[in-house]
Amino acid sequence: MSTKHSKNDDYKFSKDSSATQFNLTVNGSQLDIYCCEPNEEVIAQYRRGAAKFALYENNGLVYFLSKFGDNGWMEAPFHAAMNPPHLTGVPVDYVEGIHHFGLSVTLRDISSDATYGARLVTLSKAMTARLVAVAKMQSAVPITRQDYESRIQGTFSRYTASQMARMAVVRCRGGEDEPAANEPMMREATGEYEPEQRAVVREFAHFTLLTGHQCIQRAEMVEPPAREFIRRLIEDAQLTGWTELVLEGKKYPVHMTIEGNNLTCRLCLPCLAGQKPRTAVLMAVALDAAKGQDCWRAMHEAAGGLTATTASQPPSQPWIAAMPMDNGGQGGQVLDYLEMMQWVADFERCLAFAFALWMVGK
Repeated sequence: MSTKHSKNDDYKFSKDSSATQFNLTVNGSQLDIYCCEPNEEVIAQYRRGAAKFALYENNGLVYFLSKFGDNGWMEAPFHAAMNPPHLTGVPVDYVEGIHHFGLSVTLRDISSDATYGARLVTLSKAMTARLVAVAKMQSAVPITRQDYESRIQGTFSRYTASQMARMAVVRCRGGEDEPAANEPMMREATGEYEPEQRAVVREFAHFTLLTGHQCIQRAEMVEPPAREFIRRLIEDAQLTGWTELVLEGKKYPVHMTIEGNNLTCRLCLPCLAGQKPRTAVLMAVALDAAKGQDCWRAMHEAAGGLTATTASQPPSQPWIAAMPMDNGGQGGQVLDYLEMMQWVADFERCLAFAFALWMVGK
């Protein structure tokens, strides 16, 4: 539940403003909307307007986004481990692919807690399944109240609710799915498909699988010339899968595979003509965490059990993963390998944001 959106906090509300709290427990899902002196039209939109929902995932938290009628998007952070132990989890009778979650929505006054109205709406099967997956991952990773609040404030300082909605991993209108970012959107009138404009991913969780080290990479950390340089490498690799990174006079073979929203890259040590390229670092990028779970598991399989991270606990936000595969010792290229280690993390970051840009331009 959100610190900012708690009616007991010192968050200042103006007339007609609203904020939300979302929770998922073994008893089901609940959305409380807190308003400050809403007029009749605002109340009517919440009670009878079309209900839209979206999930944005960032730094281990999920933000439940809601929009009712003509009212604007609202965000509510959620981490399952913040619930008491006896409530942590999902309804025991839930069956994936069969059940939808019903969402109990209550409209309350921020000052008096008086109720303006309530409604029960349905979430889509895809959104329900994603909430279940996130809640299970979060339940396995405890978080302190201080860390929870810090992550929330960090996200609120960078993104508005409408921006989060544009970057959502899954969306629905009531119980019906809507296209998530970078998926085709159907024109209601003609039934034709047209590409939906995707907001470029602005933040990745960056994992070194061997050590378990994790950090956050943001778009502003990558200069446009560097991003464009790597974007051209992605273009070059489309024909055969292979391209070549030329850096300070050395040529590094690079192999890239793109499947949907995922990119897998093998960065190889320099080799002489006729030699078979040897992978020094295996890396992958997932623009959509929900669609990157198989890729995450494949990375761990390729690492042969040498990871400090866990294949069964994929990230819940867009991610970069890297695994060193060869230290250069077999071919007498230790110096080449050590030199690569000085810049490979920068390459991984640039690759991720270049791929995000490339996908938008497809």
